[in-house]
Amino acid sequence: MKEIDDDADVCNLDNCVLPEDMTEEQEEAFEDAMLEFFSLHSFRVISLTNVGVGDHFAEGFGKWLESNETLEEVDLSGNSITSEGLFDVAEALFENETLRVLIIGKQQAEDGFVRFSTDVKNVLMEALDANDTLTKLTFDFGNSEQNTEAGEIIARNRRRANGEPTPTNAKKSSQPAPKKIKADNTSKPTEARHSAVHPVWGKQRRSD
Repeated sequence: MKEIDDDADVCNLDNCVLPEDMTEEQEEAFEDAMLEFFSLHSFRVISLTNVGVGDHFAEGFGKWLESNETLEEVDLSGNSITSEGLFDVAEALFENETLRVLIIGKQQAEDGFVRFSTDVKNVLMEALDANDTLTKLTFDFGNSEQNTEAGEIIARNRRRANGEPTPTNAKKSSQPAPKKIKADNTSKPTEARHSAVHPVWGKQRRSD
């Protein structure tokens, strides 16, 4: 595992993959240890690309993120987080006031990539709309309407971060996603491969 200076504000554990022979109990214990490590430091950036963490980690990470006051950038791409785990991360956006960058990207499944449920995507959209600080999100909602809406919200937050005026008719999320109600795991769709490249919102567009 990569060494991290106690005084560093960046934690990069990219590609530090959990051993394949770990039992589920061992994996959860390791993930709990990572969360405890995070709680003892004031990290500004945490990058966990292709580490192999799943829903157990995401649940604890989401709860920790709710009250965290230092974290600005998180990269969770390339792991095994499903709708259940993403729900907890999305819920944190209702409370967190410092996070600027959230990279979820593609999550690995045995048969390709995780396909997130409609319920959890609606919760993420509602949380995004309620959040004022997120200026970059990497996630594919799976339909053009929600992708466009998410882009508009990110653009709104960028204007706020830059001290620019926000239009009074800025679009609010139209998705009916009740806050604090967890998605029904029994109806979670089968994980399948996405063919689309996950969009990245928050990049400056080139003017013609």
